[in-house]
Amino acid sequence: MDKVHKSRQVRMFFRKKRKIFIFLLVFIPIVLYIFSIMTSSRIMENDITETLTQIITDTDSSQDNSLEEAIENLLVNTEGVYGIYVQNFKTNETFEHQADLLFETASLYKLWILGESFRQIKSGVLSEDEVLTGDVARFNETLGVATDEAELKEGSVSMSVSDALVEMITVSDNYSALLLSDRLRLSNVVDFMDQNGFVKSHLGGEDGLPESTPKEMALFFEKLYKGKIIDSSYSGRMIALLKEQELNGKIPKYLPENQVIAHKTGELGNNTHDAGIVYADNGDYIIVVMSRTSDPDLAIENIATISKRVFDLFGNE
Repeated sequence: MDKVHKSRQVRMFFRKKRKIFIFLLVFIPIVLYIFSIMTSSRIMENDITETLTQIITDTDSSQDNSLEEAIENLLVNTEGVYGIYVQNFKTNETFEHQADLLFETASLYKLWILGESFRQIKSGVLSEDEVLTGDVARFNETLGVATDEAELKEGSVSMSVSDALVEMITVSDNYSALLLSDRLRLSNVVDFMDQNGFVKSHLGGEDGLPESTPKEMALFFEKLYKGKIIDSSYSGRMIALLKEQELNGKIPKYLPENQVIAHKTGELGNNTHDAGIVYADNGDYIIVVMSRTSDPDLAIENIATISKRVFDLFGNE
Protein backbone atom coordinates (compact mmCIF):
# COMPACT_ATOMS: atom_id res chain seq x y z
CA MET A 1 0.00 0.00 0.00
CA ASP A 2 2.88 2.33 0.77
CA LYS A 3 4.31 1.79 -2.65
CA VAL A 4 0.94 2.41 -4.27
CA HIS A 5 0.50 5.56 -2.16
CA LYS A 6 3.95 6.84 -3.05
CA SER A 7 3.36 6.15 -6.70
CA ARG A 8 0.14 8.13 -6.55
CA GLN A 9 1.90 11.05 -4.89
CA VAL A 10 4.58 11.04 -7.55
CA ARG A 11 1.97 11.11 -10.30
CA MET A 12 0.16 13.96 -8.60
CA PHE A 13 3.40 15.90 -8.19
CA PHE A 14 4.28 15.57 -11.86
CA ARG A 15 0.70 16.39 -12.82
CA LYS A 16 0.95 19.68 -10.86
CA LYS A 17 4.34 20.41 -12.37
CA ARG A 18 2.94 19.79 -15.83
CA LYS A 19 0.03 22.20 -15.20
CA ILE A 20 2.45 24.82 -13.99
CA PHE A 21 4.65 24.23 -17.02
CA ILE A 22 1.66 24.47 -19.39
CA PHE A 23 0.49 27.62 -17.60
CA LEU A 24 3.91 29.20 -17.92
CA LEU A 25 4.18 28.06 -21.50
CA VAL A 26 0.96 29.89 -22.32
CA PHE A 27 1.26 32.86 -19.95
CA ILE A 28 4.84 33.93 -20.66
CA PRO A 29 4.29 34.48 -24.44
CA ILE A 30 1.14 36.47 -23.63
CA VAL A 31 3.06 38.68 -21.19
CA LEU A 32 5.87 39.11 -23.72
CA TYR A 33 3.37 39.97 -26.43
CA ILE A 34 1.64 42.59 -24.27
CA PHE A 35 5.01 44.02 -23.26
CA SER A 36 6.11 44.24 -26.87
CA ILE A 37 2.89 46.06 -27.82
CA MET A 38 3.35 48.55 -24.98
CA THR A 39 6.97 49.10 -25.95
CA SER A 40 6.09 49.52 -29.61
CA SER A 41 3.33 51.91 -28.65
CA ARG A 42 5.73 54.06 -26.64
CA ILE A 43 8.24 54.01 -29.48
CA MET A 44 5.54 54.85 -31.97
CA GLU A 45 4.25 57.62 -29.71
CA ASN A 46 7.76 59.03 -29.43
CA ASP A 47 8.22 58.74 -33.18
CA ILE A 48 4.92 60.47 -33.82
CA THR A 49 5.76 63.21 -31.34
CA GLU A 50 9.17 63.71 -32.91
CA THR A 51 7.66 63.68 -36.40
CA LEU A 52 4.96 66.21 -35.47
CA THR A 53 7.57 68.40 -33.81
CA GLN A 54 9.71 68.24 -36.93
CA ILE A 55 6.72 69.04 -39.15
CA ILE A 56 5.78 72.03 -37.01
CA THR A 57 9.38 73.20 -36.95
CA ASP A 58 9.71 72.76 -40.70
CA THR A 59 6.38 74.51 -41.26
CA ASP A 60 7.38 77.47 -39.11
CA SER A 61 10.71 77.64 -40.89
CA SER A 62 9.09 77.42 -44.31
CA GLN A 63 6.60 80.15 -43.40
CA ASP A 64 9.44 82.40 -42.33
CA ASN A 65 11.15 81.94 -45.69
CA SER A 66 8.23 80.98 -47.89
CA LEU A 67 7.93 84.24 -49.84
CA GLU A 68 11.65 84.38 -50.55
CA GLU A 69 11.78 80.68 -51.40
CA ALA A 70 8.65 80.82 -53.54
CA ILE A 71 9.96 83.74 -55.57
CA GLU A 72 13.42 82.23 -55.91
CA ASN A 73 11.89 78.93 -57.07
CA LEU A 74 9.66 80.78 -59.50
CA LEU A 75 12.46 82.82 -61.01
CA VAL A 76 15.33 80.31 -60.87
CA ASN A 77 14.84 79.07 -64.43
CA THR A 78 13.21 82.25 -65.74
CA GLU A 79 15.04 84.34 -68.30
CA GLY A 80 15.34 88.03 -67.59
CA VAL A 81 15.67 90.34 -64.60
CA TYR A 82 13.05 90.99 -61.91
CA GLY A 83 12.93 93.63 -59.20
CA ILE A 84 10.41 93.23 -56.36
CA TYR A 85 9.44 95.25 -53.32
CA VAL A 86 6.68 94.33 -50.85
CA GLN A 87 5.69 96.31 -47.76
CA ASN A 88 3.05 95.22 -45.26
CA PHE A 89 1.51 98.24 -43.52
CA LYS A 90 0.04 96.16 -40.67
CA THR A 91 3.17 94.26 -39.65
CA ASN A 92 5.83 96.59 -41.14
CA GLU A 93 7.36 93.56 -42.86
CA THR A 94 9.20 94.19 -46.10
CA PHE A 95 10.55 91.93 -48.82
CA GLU A 96 13.12 92.97 -51.41
CA HIS A 97 14.52 91.29 -54.49
CA GLN A 98 16.82 93.52 -56.54
CA ALA A 99 14.63 96.41 -55.40
CA ASP A 100 17.32 99.06 -56.06
CA LEU A 101 17.86 98.00 -59.66
CA LEU A 102 16.99 100.56 -62.34
CA PHE A 103 14.36 99.63 -64.93
CA GLU A 104 12.78 101.58 -67.74
CA THR A 105 9.49 102.59 -66.19
CA ALA A 106 7.29 102.13 -69.27
CA SER A 107 3.94 103.69 -68.24
CA LEU A 108 4.77 103.84 -64.54
CA TYR A 109 6.20 107.31 -65.18
CA LYS A 110 2.57 108.43 -65.48
CA LEU A 111 2.38 108.29 -61.69
CA TRP A 112 4.75 111.29 -61.57
CA ILE A 113 2.58 113.10 -64.14
CA LEU A 114 -0.44 112.33 -61.97
CA GLY A 115 1.22 113.76 -58.88
CA GLU A 116 2.44 116.95 -60.55
CA SER A 117 -0.97 117.47 -62.19
CA PHE A 118 -2.74 117.53 -58.85
CA ARG A 119 0.01 119.68 -57.33
CA GLN A 120 -0.66 122.31 -60.00
CA ILE A 121 -4.42 121.88 -59.63
CA LYS A 122 -4.14 122.58 -55.91
CA SER A 123 -1.97 125.64 -56.49
CA GLY A 124 -4.42 127.00 -59.07
CA VAL A 125 -1.94 126.88 -61.96
CA LEU A 126 -3.97 124.16 -63.66
CA SER A 127 -7.75 123.82 -63.94
CA GLU A 128 -9.45 120.44 -64.25
CA ASP A 129 -11.85 121.96 -66.78
CA GLU A 130 -9.08 123.29 -69.01
CA VAL A 131 -9.09 121.70 -72.46
CA LEU A 132 -5.73 120.45 -73.71
CA THR A 133 -4.97 120.06 -77.42
CA GLY A 134 -1.99 118.47 -79.14
CA ASP A 135 -0.81 117.51 -82.63
CA VAL A 136 -1.18 113.77 -83.31
CA ALA A 137 1.79 113.56 -85.71
CA ARG A 138 4.11 115.17 -83.16
CA PHE A 139 2.85 112.88 -80.40
CA ASN A 140 3.36 109.80 -82.57
CA GLU A 141 6.91 110.92 -83.26
CA THR A 142 7.51 111.40 -79.53
CA LEU A 143 6.13 107.91 -78.88
CA GLY A 144 8.29 106.45 -81.64
CA VAL A 145 5.26 104.96 -83.36
CA ALA A 146 4.96 104.76 -87.12
CA THR A 147 1.87 106.50 -88.48
CA ASP A 148 0.34 103.31 -89.87
CA GLU A 149 0.75 101.60 -86.46
CA ALA A 150 -0.46 104.53 -84.36
CA GLU A 151 -3.79 104.56 -82.59
CA LEU A 152 -4.44 108.03 -84.05
CA LYS A 153 -3.13 108.80 -87.54
CA GLU A 154 -3.44 112.55 -88.03
CA GLY A 155 -5.07 115.76 -86.89
CA SER A 156 -5.20 116.79 -83.27
CA VAL A 157 -6.30 115.27 -79.99
CA SER A 158 -8.20 117.26 -77.37
CA MET A 159 -9.60 116.56 -73.92
CA SER A 160 -10.05 118.22 -70.56
CA VAL A 161 -7.45 117.89 -67.84
CA SER A 162 -9.92 115.85 -65.79
CA ASP A 163 -10.58 113.42 -68.65
CA ALA A 164 -6.88 113.20 -69.48
CA LEU A 165 -6.10 112.15 -65.91
CA VAL A 166 -8.73 109.42 -66.02
CA GLU A 167 -7.61 108.09 -69.40
CA MET A 168 -3.91 108.24 -68.50
CA ILE A 169 -4.37 106.15 -65.34
CA THR A 170 -7.28 103.79 -65.97
CA VAL A 171 -6.36 102.67 -69.50
CA SER A 172 -2.80 104.03 -69.65
CA ASP A 173 -3.58 106.25 -72.64
CA ASN A 174 -0.36 107.74 -74.03
CA TYR A 175 -1.90 110.76 -75.77
CA SER A 176 -3.43 111.86 -72.46
CA ALA A 177 -0.06 111.61 -70.75
CA LEU A 178 1.61 113.67 -73.50
CA LEU A 179 -1.10 116.34 -73.35
CA LEU A 180 -0.59 116.67 -69.61
CA SER A 181 3.21 116.58 -69.89
CA ASP A 182 3.18 119.43 -72.40
CA ARG A 183 0.96 121.53 -70.16
CA LEU A 184 2.80 120.80 -66.91
CA ARG A 185 6.33 121.28 -68.29
CA LEU A 186 8.72 118.41 -67.59
CA SER A 187 10.95 120.59 -65.42
CA ASN A 188 8.07 120.85 -62.96
CA VAL A 189 7.61 117.07 -62.99
CA VAL A 190 11.32 116.70 -62.16
CA ASP A 191 10.84 119.13 -59.28
CA PHE A 192 7.90 117.05 -58.02
CA MET A 193 10.11 113.94 -58.09
CA ASP A 194 12.91 115.71 -56.22
CA GLN A 195 10.52 117.09 -53.60
CA ASN A 196 9.25 113.59 -52.88
CA GLY A 197 12.63 111.90 -52.59
CA PHE A 198 12.72 109.89 -55.81
CA VAL A 199 16.46 110.40 -56.08
CA LYS A 200 17.31 107.41 -58.29
CA SER A 201 14.42 107.97 -60.68
CA HIS A 202 14.82 109.94 -63.91
CA LEU A 203 12.44 111.24 -66.53
CA GLY A 204 15.13 110.46 -69.10
CA GLY A 205 17.76 107.77 -68.60
CA GLU A 206 20.75 106.97 -70.78
CA ASP A 207 18.50 106.10 -73.70
CA GLY A 208 16.18 109.04 -73.06
CA LEU A 209 13.45 106.92 -71.45
CA PRO A 210 12.20 107.30 -67.87
CA GLU A 211 13.84 105.04 -65.27
CA SER A 212 13.11 104.06 -61.69
CA THR A 213 13.55 101.29 -59.13
CA PRO A 214 10.97 99.03 -57.47
CA LYS A 215 11.82 100.61 -54.10
CA GLU A 216 11.19 104.16 -55.32
CA MET A 217 7.96 103.13 -57.02
CA ALA A 218 6.95 101.60 -53.68
CA LEU A 219 7.90 104.88 -51.98
CA PHE A 220 5.42 106.71 -54.21
CA PHE A 221 2.62 104.38 -53.07
CA GLU A 222 3.71 104.53 -49.43
CA LYS A 223 3.56 108.34 -49.45
CA LEU A 224 0.24 108.16 -51.31
CA TYR A 225 -1.21 105.70 -48.78
CA LYS A 226 -0.12 107.92 -45.89
CA GLY A 227 -1.56 111.05 -47.52
CA LYS A 228 1.84 112.63 -48.13
CA ILE A 229 1.67 113.16 -51.90
CA ILE A 230 0.57 116.83 -51.80
CA ASP A 231 -1.87 116.21 -48.90
CA SER A 232 -4.37 113.64 -47.67
CA SER A 233 -7.19 115.02 -49.80
CA TYR A 234 -5.30 114.92 -53.10
CA SER A 235 -3.62 111.64 -52.20
CA GLY A 236 -7.12 110.24 -51.73
CA ARG A 237 -8.19 111.50 -55.14
CA MET A 238 -5.19 109.87 -56.79
CA ILE A 239 -5.90 106.58 -55.00
CA ALA A 240 -9.51 106.73 -56.18
CA LEU A 241 -8.31 107.01 -59.79
CA LEU A 242 -5.86 104.14 -59.37
CA LYS A 243 -8.63 101.95 -57.96
CA GLU A 244 -10.46 102.36 -61.27
CA GLN A 245 -7.61 100.69 -63.17
CA GLU A 246 -8.95 98.62 -66.09
CA LEU A 247 -5.73 96.78 -66.99
CA ASN A 248 -5.92 93.96 -64.47
CA GLY A 249 -3.99 91.04 -65.93
CA LYS A 250 -1.04 91.17 -63.49
CA ILE A 251 -1.34 91.94 -59.76
CA PRO A 252 -5.13 91.34 -59.61
CA LYS A 253 -5.23 88.29 -61.92
CA TYR A 254 -5.33 85.52 -59.30
CA LEU A 255 -6.74 87.55 -56.40
CA PRO A 256 -10.43 87.45 -55.35
CA GLU A 257 -12.69 88.95 -57.97
CA ASN A 258 -13.82 91.94 -55.89
CA GLN A 259 -10.46 92.61 -54.28
CA VAL A 260 -9.78 96.36 -54.03
CA ILE A 261 -6.45 97.36 -55.57
CA ALA A 262 -5.06 100.79 -56.48
CA HIS A 263 -2.38 100.12 -59.07
CA LYS A 264 -0.66 101.16 -62.27
CA THR A 265 0.78 98.92 -64.97
CA GLY A 266 3.63 99.50 -67.38
CA GLU A 267 4.59 97.75 -70.61
CA LEU A 268 7.16 98.82 -73.17
CA GLY A 269 9.28 96.48 -75.27
CA ASN A 270 10.94 94.00 -72.91
CA ASN A 271 9.74 95.81 -69.79
CA THR A 272 6.65 94.60 -67.97
CA HIS A 273 5.61 96.03 -64.59
CA ASP A 274 2.80 96.46 -62.10
CA ALA A 275 2.79 98.43 -58.87
CA GLY A 276 0.18 99.37 -56.32
CA ILE A 277 -1.63 98.95 -53.01
CA VAL A 278 -3.72 95.89 -52.14
CA TYR A 279 -6.45 96.67 -49.59
CA ALA A 280 -6.69 93.28 -47.89
CA ASP A 281 -8.86 92.11 -44.99
CA ASN A 282 -5.80 91.15 -42.98
CA GLY A 283 -3.88 94.37 -43.64
CA ASP A 284 -3.07 96.59 -46.61
CA TYR A 285 0.23 96.21 -48.40
CA ILE A 286 2.28 97.57 -51.30
CA ILE A 287 3.54 95.29 -54.04
CA VAL A 288 5.82 96.38 -56.89
CA VAL A 289 7.15 93.97 -59.51
CA MET A 290 9.28 95.27 -62.38
CA SER A 291 10.75 93.03 -65.06
CA ARG A 292 13.00 93.15 -68.09
CA THR A 293 12.74 90.01 -70.19
CA SER A 294 12.55 88.76 -73.77
CA ASP A 295 9.32 86.95 -72.87
CA PRO A 296 6.85 89.61 -71.64
CA ASP A 297 3.93 87.16 -71.68
CA LEU A 298 5.74 84.93 -69.20
CA ALA A 299 6.64 88.00 -67.14
CA ILE A 300 2.95 88.92 -66.92
CA GLU A 301 2.17 85.43 -65.62
CA ASN A 302 5.08 85.58 -63.16
CA ILE A 303 3.90 88.92 -61.79
CA ALA A 304 0.41 87.48 -61.30
CA THR A 305 1.82 84.40 -59.55
CA ILE A 306 4.06 86.47 -57.26
CA SER A 307 1.06 88.66 -56.41
CA LYS A 308 -1.01 85.60 -55.45
CA ARG A 309 1.78 84.29 -53.24
CA VAL A 310 2.09 87.62 -51.44
CA PHE A 311 -1.68 87.78 -50.99
CA ASP A 312 -1.77 84.26 -49.52
CA LEU A 313 0.81 85.31 -46.92
CA PHE A 314 -0.31 88.85 -46.15
CA GLY A 315 -3.85 89.32 -47.37
CA ASN A 316 -5.91 86.42 -46.01
CA GLU A 317 -7.52 86.42 -42.58
